[in-house]
Amino acid sequence: MIIEFFGPPGSGKTTFSLTLADRLRGRGYPASLRLSARPGEEVLATGVHGEEEPSGSFRTAARRLIFPAYELIAKAGGWSNHASPNGRVASMLSKALPQGQILRSLRMRQYLYRLSSVWAQAGRSQDIWIFDQAYIQAVASIALVQPGMKDESIVALLQAAPQADIAFRVEAPLDELETRIGRRHRSIGGFGRLLEETSVGVQEHAALAHRIEGLLRRLDRQVLALNSVDDETFEENIGIAERATLNAFAGPTRQIM
Repeated sequence: MIIEFFGPPGSGKTTFSLTLADRLRGRGYPASLRLSARPGEEVLATGVHGEEEPSGSFRTAARRLIFPAYELIAKAGGWSNHASPNGRVASMLSKALPQGQILRSLRMRQYLYRLSSVWAQAGRSQDIWIFDQAYIQAVASIALVQPGMKDESIVALLQAAPQADIAFRVEAPLDELETRIGRRHRSIGGFGRLLEETSVGVQEHAALAHRIEGLLRRLDRQVLALNSVDDETFEENIGIAERATLNAFAGPTRQIM
């Protein structure tokens, strides 16, 4: 079973994912967690796997710049095989980016290659797999750099990408998003900010997330909205996410209250 979060930066996707995994494990359910803060910077967490460097360090930023190119060159043979799920999905989504954005396309391909490999592993597993962002967020990234993209084009990308069992859209007030993003930018330092995605206002991010939620509902996908405005709201909404996940995991014969 696969769970996927999406929403604007700073909305709480990673926090919800971490907390949901902890809650499920605490109740004895098998939960695997895939964290991916940004394309080119991701970690598989089925517990604690090593210590992360400070996000603002030069070494971390340099790795984010160099490693995508190295990984794609090392796997060039796999990319040439468009019949494979990895090559097909990555090529299709990457080609949807505007022409001329070489670095963005490179990072997107590297991100999608890693994502699709873990997604395939999740599909073969009996565990509950939680992705703090995945294919829906990738489609959102593509749409954000093409403001004129029509609903039909976004729907085509959503249909072509692998589907989660449940998608959670995470939101927070715009002023709170601005505050959280400001804190993140201060933490990653000047060099780290150079490697961030092209800046788009939080209002555009939030509006697109709402729009994608509507399109997912048109496709009869199971999608729920969560809010992280404050601690009390977060606790209430993580409970909603936990019940929805366990109900889907248990199947239609038994509902978790």
